[in-house]
Amino acid sequence: MKYTKFIIKNFRGIKEIELNLGKSPKANVFTLVGLNESGKTTILDAIAFFYEKINSENQSELHTTAIVDIHDLIPKDQRDSFSGNIEIEASIELDSNDYEALSNLLEKSKFAISENLNPEIVYRLSWRFVNSVSREEIHSIENFNFPVVKKTGKQGKTSLKNEQKNKEVWEIATSWLKSNLPPVIYYPNFLFDFPDRIYLESFEGETKAQKYYRHFLQDVLKTMSIGFTIENYLLNRAKSNKSQDKETLHQAVSKISRKITDLVTAKNLTVLDIYTKGKEISLEYPALDEEKLAYYIDFKLKDGINYYWVRERSLGYKWFLTFLLLTQFRVTRHEGQIPIFIFDEPASNLHQTAQQRLVNALKQLIESSKAQVIYATHSHHLINPDWLENTFIAKNLALDYSDDVSFDARQTNISLTRYREFVSKYPDQTNYFQIILDVLEYRPSNLENIPDIVMIEGKNDGYTLSYMQNMTNTENKINVLPGGGSGSLDCPIRLYYAWGRNFIIILDDDTEGRKQKSRYISLFGQIIESRIFTLKDIDSSWDKYETEDLFSPTDKILVQQKTDPTSSIFHKDNFNRSIQELLINNIKINLSEKTLSNFRSYVKFCKNKLDELK
Repeated sequence: MKYTKFIIKNFRGIKEIELNLGKSPKANVFTLVGLNESGKTTILDAIAFFYEKINSENQSELHTTAIVDIHDLIPKDQRDSFSGNIEIEASIELDSNDYEALSNLLEKSKFAISENLNPEIVYRLSWRFVNSVSREEIHSIENFNFPVVKKTGKQGKTSLKNEQKNKEVWEIATSWLKSNLPPVIYYPNFLFDFPDRIYLESFEGETKAQKYYRHFLQDVLKTMSIGFTIENYLLNRAKSNKSQDKETLHQAVSKISRKITDLVTAKNLTVLDIYTKGKEISLEYPALDEEKLAYYIDFKLKDGINYYWVRERSLGYKWFLTFLLLTQFRVTRHEGQIPIFIFDEPASNLHQTAQQRLVNALKQLIESSKAQVIYATHSHHLINPDWLENTFIAKNLALDYSDDVSFDARQTNISLTRYREFVSKYPDQTNYFQIILDVLEYRPSNLENIPDIVMIEGKNDGYTLSYMQNMTNTENKINVLPGGGSGSLDCPIRLYYAWGRNFIIILDDDTEGRKQKSRYISLFGQIIESRIFTLKDIDSSWDKYETEDLFSPTDKILVQQKTDPTSSIFHKDNFNRSIQELLINNIKINLSEKTLSNFRSYVKFCKNKLDELK
């Protein structure tokens, strides 16, 4: 059982959005990006709140949405007179294991399912308001239809056309569904202090955090054996006066310590490897807190002969230790389910290297379990090009971010659009997805390592030449240095000339390229005349060509369609972004021989000119 889609309506600033998790079957990580006040957190809150309201288990969690009053969900601009429904709808995919589990449950009540379940059902949770007053909470389940028969002993079976007509069947089935919905595990603020001690039993006045970490310890025990509980494996032995119980308790604590240490030092979970060499997790023998009248167990780190509390270690260590412990062990609590972990701005307080390590940690989380991950971020360090197919742009349609005077956070109309679709519709609104462009940014090699270089107009030409050299399998590839436009190469020209390094310049043969060629020659004189060319100097038929014109018209569209399948008209910005992604992901496409020949000629010309200048 797993979620495939969420539809959210009238939830705070959301009029209606859809987050489709099932479009790409292999997807397990979904990224939300957008500007401040774009609604990313609101979307995450809605998904988490859906599960909180259905499954009471989540009420004991340390991390919840903190939504106490349902009236707080009314859209801000309608607080005075909202009449209508706030809705959160989840589409849920069932599999053969779900069918078997429900069948076995109904069997105990003398019912049998005569046909398979629908593969996808819809669970809708809504609140009806009249004049901004909540009237009722409505739970509705659609497509959860399956013919059943009643076993009647010697008389055989009696068919039931619709399970809703039989209250007993419906209550059994819906109760099973609610209790088996995949958990939504929400971390709105992930980093918090890992406790010095974990209490093995409840006590008067205990906090949610203390209860939460007791659940964590139980998760660890479940990975050791299904039958192990805190009570029978630790607490009863700690309270016993028998010497054999004391001895076995020492061994039990040692095994738990070893289990946790094995996790945080596992070779397939490398996010802690710079911190964990020679270190161990050490749980100490349970002791009685005389004030709280409850047994607890200390949680420490062992480094050689020294012991430390987790709070005494570095910020990076605490963050990743907590991340591993509260995700890897948590999935054991929901065996057979596919939980969703939700993170809001994870690792935002860590330096860029640590943020980049988190991307690997998320990879390892989904590889080591069947979990799904949804996270919102402002950081380009947390963007993985491999996940762009499932990256969404959140946008507040009611706000004009270019007008600071009229900015009003109460104006909200949140939209959610897949990255591919967004850049196709709004190619000029790069501020919404600049962090993605930063990841795809072209980075030329260090100058000191490049004996010969071809200076070109800009980064998009750099992407294109790098990609096409891979496509043509050109031997002895040229090294390129992209400028910031056709007239931006003054500084590198001076630098290379002063160093006595070999270089040429290739510009587009458009009006601006020809103009800048004349300017460079006028400015630098003879030192540049034999080094600067436009595309027409390479091939006379390339009159007025820009670099993208070296592609045939059909190939231009083909390139765009690799990232925007609906593309049918050439758009320069979309074309350049597609080239970037094809390059960074090393994806080859079937281009025409004419296009390939053009770029072979380009590279051959550059190499010949560089050789002549030697």
